[in-house]
Amino acid sequence: MSDMAVFQIIGFIVAITVHEAAHALAAYKCGDTTAYDEGRVSLNPINHIDPFGTVILPIMLLIMSSPFMFGWAKPVPVDLRNLKDPKTDEYWISLAGPLSNFALAAIFGVCIRLLIGYGDSLVKSGVLSIETAVLGLKLFSAMISVNLVLGIFNLIPIPPLDGFNVLKSMLPDDIYENLYIPPGVGFLMFIVLMSTGVTGTIISTFYAPLYNFLIGR
Repeated sequence: MSDMAVFQIIGFIVAITVHEAAHALAAYKCGDTTAYDEGRVSLNPINHIDPFGTVILPIMLLIMSSPFMFGWAKPVPVDLRNLKDPKTDEYWISLAGPLSNFALAAIFGVCIRLLIGYGDSLVKSGVLSIETAVLGLKLFSAMISVNLVLGIFNLIPIPPLDGFNVLKSMLPDDIYENLYIPPGVGFLMFIVLMSTGVTGTIISTFYAPLYNFLIGR
């Protein structure tokens, strides 16, 4: 397994963990302790693993040499009855996950800019070896990549992805309160979008401009 594949796996684990913990923390701040009581306000990856989205799908993508690593973790439970303002709170709870990924990508963007800017000096002064600097660039690049992809992917507006709940929370109150999506419909939509290449197209459209912006290209 290549260095980049290992770093992508590490990045994916970090990304989904922070993503779900952000959802859980946002729900807790909005008045719902359901996720908090289940231990989901946690940076322990084990607390967030979904067998298919966290394990099987990423492995399939690695085997298929997919240019993007994405997936999902176990959904954070939210009891809307406990929220102070269900519609507004659901919007921010849903958005918290993708925003946390974009924030992580920005942090590692700063790291890669600093390493590019000061790498030569650090190598010449003996603080870093050239091998360590190269590995650092690969790790930071993988962290940016995975977090951007996860953030963009989760904003696709199909259930049960965050983008659907964000969009739903922006609808008029009567539609929001009565909207019902039968179980399984979202997963079928995901399969169709993925198999037709729409998912990849959506991710590609936003990925490159964001990545280049974060690393200063």
